[in-house]
Amino acid sequence: MISQSAYAKAILAAGVADRKQTADHHDISATGKEIRDRVLQAILSLDIKATNKPSGGSVASVDMGKVGPKAGKIADAAVKLHGGGGGQLSIVFVGEGHESITDSARAQSLLDTIGTNPSFNDVVLILERGFYTRYRLPQSITSRIREENITSANGWEFGVDKLEHDNRTIVVAGYMLAHAADGDQNRNVLFIVVFGDRHADLAEQFEYLVRAAGRYGVDWVEKRPRCYCRATSAKS
Repeated sequence: MISQSAYAKAILAAGVADRKQTADHHDISATGKEIRDRVLQAILSLDIKATNKPSGGSVASVDMGKVGPKAGKIADAAVKLHGGGGGQLSIVFVGEGHESITDSARAQSLLDTIGTNPSFNDVVLILERGFYTRYRLPQSITSRIREENITSANGWEFGVDKLEHDNRTIVVAGYMLAHAADGDQNRNVLFIVVFGDRHADLAEQFEYLVRAAGRYGVDWVEKRPRCYCRATSAKS
């Protein structure tokens, strides 16, 4: 697995953030495409070692759209997605309002369900900065990705200092691609992403990077089945 620190160092080296930027504290001058290009450059620089790469052509992703706002509905959708064909990549985006007690309870219920259901394996939990201590995390989820970890390098948490929320979404999608591209490509991977509701385009950013990486030789991820669904905040 590509480590969080290796990814953070790579995107910093690729210019995702620069200490010299002074415009309104954040890098408001960089466009989404520029950030995506820098993230892609970083991914291509990583020591990715894939096995059991799929053959054939690219596979179209399937967007399952919105699922019901209750934890049970999200869990049902996660079970359905994770039970797909060999090598399937699934993203379940759980949107939150930062001050919503209802949303926090929903996410905790989902995590509790995952922790007690043995059918959930190869789960990657991705938490927005500040969320790690908010939840009781099941021991069965060993792949825990913290936004703070993938946006901090060389003693600098550049995710806070320099990245607007749109660009933070791209950075998280980039780590998901690096994670998916590495290792056994025949395993099913379920990404559970608990983030603020305004990052709900995460799957679209992931899909953009998957396609772009394919043009530079990392073409095996787009040959894997990919399915996405999302639950918006109860405040939406």
